[in-house]
Amino acid sequence: MTGKLPSGLSNLKGLREVDLSNNKIFGNFPTRLIENNKELQVLRLQNNYLTSFQLPKSTHGLGFLDVSVNKFNHLFPENIGWILPQLSIMNISGNGFQGNLPSSLSNMTEILYLDISHNNFQGKIPRVFLKECYSIGSLKLSHNRFSGEVFPEEVPAFSGISELFMDNNQFTGNIGKGLGNLEYLLVLDISKKQSLRCYSKLYWPTSTTNCAFAFKKLAGR
Repeated sequence: MTGKLPSGLSNLKGLREVDLSNNKIFGNFPTRLIENNKELQVLRLQNNYLTSFQLPKSTHGLGFLDVSVNKFNHLFPENIGWILPQLSIMNISGNGFQGNLPSSLSNMTEILYLDISHNNFQGKIPRVFLKECYSIGSLKLSHNRFSGEVFPEEVPAFSGISELFMDNNQFTGNIGKGLGNLEYLLVLDISKKQSLRCYSKLYWPTSTTNCAFAFKKLAGR
């Protein structure tokens, strides 16, 4: 499919899953498609040429959203967590989204997989997101401009996370002791372009024995 989405497609009703990936669709995110399909659970739009990401005005129960590798290059919607609170999988990687990570992401308490890598996000990871998204199992923050400490002192809410990718950012300071409490962690990457110091007493649980670590050369403390 090439061009803008036909208006007739957006007017269809009763859809539960829509896959429009790997086409040459350009223009706006299909807001009306979501608004007209209250039972829609899966929306796949990856690998297209969409340029404007606009959310519906009212809350929707969408559970899976993939808009990776499009042409978005504007601020990410601040209200995403309030409009799509039931997302369990969201992939927006490979775009040009800008600004700070919305604090409303903390409202996505059912999120299991979140990939926001390869964008232009900046600033600190919202503390409220670290505390509230307790179900997350895979978090990919790579290739952005995030800054601040990797983790605060307190134990993160998502202690069951197994994959954490934070490489190619601008994190600074100490690696918080809370990182050592991620007992189910299997993959951790905080390499490249970061100025971090590691606590010498940062103990890793025995369950991380088979964990694959990728660190920049860290200064011990």
